[in-house]
Amino acid sequence: MEQVEVNVFTLDDNKKYEVLDRIVMDNNNYYFLVNEQDENDCCIKKQIIKDGKEYLQSLEEEEFNKVINIFTNKFKGKG
Repeated sequence: MEQVEVNVFTLDDNKKYEVLDRIVMDNNNYYFLVNEQDENDCCIKKQIIKDGKEYLQSLEEEEFNKVINIFTNKFKGKG
């Protein structure tokens, strides 16, 4: 049986979000996250590493639009 690793992040709202997918763009990691308790609650966050610690950051509109297009095409089987 293959072991599957599930990454979960607790965001500022104290809700746990599971990583549905990850992409790399411009040497940055972007995560598509889904709330463990409500699959309709999802978001995209950018990974930031500062002082050796990992943080997730919200995106500005232009960056978000680029990233959501990549995820959308990937989910449609084009990426």
